[in-house]
Amino acid sequence: MRHWSLNVFEKIGPNHVRSSWGFEVSVRWNTPQIYVEYLEGDRIVRFDNTMNAVSLGYPLFTLRPKYITHWAAPFERELLSPEKRKQVIENLAAALDFMGITSDARDERANVIGNFDSQGWVWKDEKWLNQ
Repeated sequence: MRHWSLNVFEKIGPNHVRSSWGFEVSVRWNTPQIYVEYLEGDRIVRFDNTMNAVSLGYPLFTLRPKYITHWAAPFERELLSPEKRKQVIENLAAALDFMGITSDARDERANVIGNFDSQGWVWKDEKWLNQ
């Protein structure tokens, strides 16, 4: 298990950070969408997320494990294992947090299954790992 306090981020551009663990995350804003790119070596996971109602107390970004399933082209045939998906989501959440962007993870019914609390990123339910 990774210890979040050991992860060091470096800002390498506007809304673009690099982790000491070897991945990068960049965020592109095009209201009302947020486009996120997760880069690990020569592999990329890309997805977009409609902004949540921050004024209502929801986080700005919701990570949906159901949609983080494979790498982008030319590696699109490589599916992410459940453990790799979990790692990508945790890495994304840590990078977003470093950039000041609130996030959580939700299942297909919009139930919160992971978010930050005083212990760092916490999974409330890991049933999705077996789906």
